[in-house]
Amino acid sequence: MSTGAIISRKGRIRPPVLQVTSQEAEKKTLSTYQLCQISPSVYISGYEAAKNLDLLASASITHILNLAGESKCPNTFSSSFNYFSLKMPDNPKIDILFFLYFAIGFIIDSVKSKGKVLVHCVKGTSRAAAVALAYLMIQGFNEQEAYAFINNANPNADPNLGFVCQLREFRVAKTEPRVFCYSSKYDMFVNSEKQLGPWIEIVENECTCYIPENSIPKQQGLALQSVRLWEKFNSASANIVYM
Repeated sequence: MSTGAIISRKGRIRPPVLQVTSQEAEKKTLSTYQLCQISPSVYISGYEAAKNLDLLASASITHILNLAGESKCPNTFSSSFNYFSLKMPDNPKIDILFFLYFAIGFIIDSVKSKGKVLVHCVKGTSRAAAVALAYLMIQGFNEQEAYAFINNANPNADPNLGFVCQLREFRVAKTEPRVFCYSSKYDMFVNSEKQLGPWIEIVENECTCYIPENSIPKQQGLALQSVRLWEKFNSASANIVYM
């Protein structure tokens, strides 16, 4: 194996990782139609694999995390699996922090319940790979180890450059403020302009959730859920300010 920065055909740049040789890549030729195992209980794939009931059964999948959203990738077997859907965009400009928290929380809870989890997006290369990388980092892998592990499991993994930059700082407290507001498009708190509803501000190791009077209950509930996940993954207490 060799090391070095990877520039994909799409022009995306990844940090230095352990690269598989062409011979190893041939053995692990992967597509959206296959499952890629990243741990004894966690797999990633594209949507085509998530629609293959025989394939899911062969891996004893019990839980499915749909990162593309039900409108784009319908949950085909809702009566047979425990689904959790997120409208996570493959957009390098979107701060995906809370997408990662919700996704990893679902994976951890599923594994704790003795389940096996499939994480999928459309192609299984960017969003699913990014969540898998973040999950491994939460489990104690450093950045290079996580990339090497994912690259060996799925040589086609290719998170967009924005995700790569965010993952590099995923476990690092940032000094500049990060403000997250509710986006109806993504049904999540992301780095958008302040709205009339709740917003979340993170500065270094402090998180404050501002909830204006008469906030929409759904947005308020999601804001509180988001903050609780921040507390869980940062082992710290957040501030809730009702206005």
